[in-house]
Amino acid sequence: MSETPLLKDLASYTESSDLPTSLDQPVRTPSDSQDTSDVVSSSPQYNLLRILPALWIGTFLCALDGTIVANTMASIASSFEQEHMVSWVATLYLLTNTAFQPLYGRVSDIVGRKPALLFAQFWFGLGCILCCFARSVPQFAIARGIAGVGGGGLPALLSIIVSDMVSLQERGLYQGYSGIVFCVGQVLGGPLGGLLVQTIGWRWMFAVQVPLVIVCFILCYLYVNIELHHEAGTKDKFSRENLRRIDVGGALSLVTAITSVLFLLSSKLPQFTVIVLSLLLLVSLAAFIYIERSAAEPIIPPHLFKGSLGLTALMAGFGTMALYSGLFMVPMYLQVTQDFTQTQSGGLIAFAVVATAIGPLIVGKALNTSAGASPEDADHATMLQAKRIALWSVFLEIIGALILVITEFSLPVHFPGHGAMPLSGKAFLALGLILCGFGFGSFLLALLIFVIAKVGKRGQAPATGMNYLFRAVGSVVGVAIALSVYNALVVPRLETYLTGVHGGKKVMKRLLKDTGYLKTGGLSQKVRTDLTEIYKFALAGALVPGVVFAALACVCGVALYWC
Repeated sequence: MSETPLLKDLASYTESSDLPTSLDQPVRTPSDSQDTSDVVSSSPQYNLLRILPALWIGTFLCALDGTIVANTMASIASSFEQEHMVSWVATLYLLTNTAFQPLYGRVSDIVGRKPALLFAQFWFGLGCILCCFARSVPQFAIARGIAGVGGGGLPALLSIIVSDMVSLQERGLYQGYSGIVFCVGQVLGGPLGGLLVQTIGWRWMFAVQVPLVIVCFILCYLYVNIELHHEAGTKDKFSRENLRRIDVGGALSLVTAITSVLFLLSSKLPQFTVIVLSLLLLVSLAAFIYIERSAAEPIIPPHLFKGSLGLTALMAGFGTMALYSGLFMVPMYLQVTQDFTQTQSGGLIAFAVVATAIGPLIVGKALNTSAGASPEDADHATMLQAKRIALWSVFLEIIGALILVITEFSLPVHFPGHGAMPLSGKAFLALGLILCGFGFGSFLLALLIFVIAKVGKRGQAPATGMNYLFRAVGSVVGVAIALSVYNALVVPRLETYLTGVHGGKKVMKRLLKDTGYLKTGGLSQKVRTDLTEIYKFALAGALVPGVVFAALACVCGVALYWC
């Protein structure tokens, strides 16, 4: 039987004379050249075949869990007869996930990778258990918020721990493998959630995850023993003296700032509440900047926001805004203007999801070509290559975003009994999504490799945390701006058109609550066609900010290339 690429790469460690000859034995990990001063003794040895499953199971569950809830939260809220509160299900998970994500990097430096990973797995698993026993939407939303505390740490810690174990040149390859695991979880989440809801009930969506979380916890406890050279002198990780190193003030101010941003973007709030949250945001940001400048071990060191490292953060944020605005708005366009079902629109979006996983795998192979050179030359070559790949990849995202906008504006509307989208339309939308996903996944990995090469293993944990922070905030901001553009385009046009239609006020009220009224409201064919055209214009126009975001990411990429 031929070996899979992963097993071949794992087995390749044994080709060196100073390594064991069996995959079941520990493997010696090469250190980055800029970190050789940190090495206290010989390089640590890790058994990747035991450690990687402990990491990948958690990442798989995070991806699975996210798409399961996204596709079924309306059904869950309906089972409680509290559909008007459904937005809180997504809001609280997103809030805790985004707020806690950047904290794991620095904290894992202080208390160790294993305790931080076990902490994340515990809260994620506890959230799943509590979801099983929720009796109302508020209870369910709180349980999701608890799961988000752990869910924010699992992907970030995967990246950090893999960087601890493998060389810089091989880092991209293993991130590519991780991307495939994440992709499989995302693709399976929707169909699995729908199947469980229709058969044995939505509570089992979370119950089936609990045994896997327990397995993941046990594997982590047994095998994830990462030696941090820059923390070799710290014997008792949980002594009072060591725990005092945690930047509590920076963590609290950062969490407060992120919370304020998310509430401002995801909620329709009274003006007074908006003013209070805005002031809270300004105060918490000012406090965070002040604390981080004076902290001995800041959560996110200030130098990460400067120069080339700052450009990578901005590039990651803008690129994420571009992709997620499309991922959110394209399904709405398909369902409202092209008579697609949720399953059909999800099938088209899967092109972007799969491409996002394939991109890093190809980039990882490309970045591994200099692995045979000396450490200094290999690291320098990898940094240069990462910058080039990041720039070209974001060009692909721009092209993909443009294809989506042009295609959506040009397609005629379709509704039941009046034709279907032509195959060419589906092909162009799929092409746009593939280019967006492939470019996004490729340049994110290239940026991550560049950052790790720039800061070295000593500083890679907080740098990775910052990278994930900008990505998480970018996904929220991108969707919020796209929705704002959509509402600004659709509402006034609906009001103008319906002014001359009999019963227009009633139709307007129903449409603002449920766009499905276009199909079920008994409207005349002309009115329905005209209204659908209005929605088409607004939904296609909402993709234009994605092109702008991708262009801004490209500007950052050009600046990074010449930096």
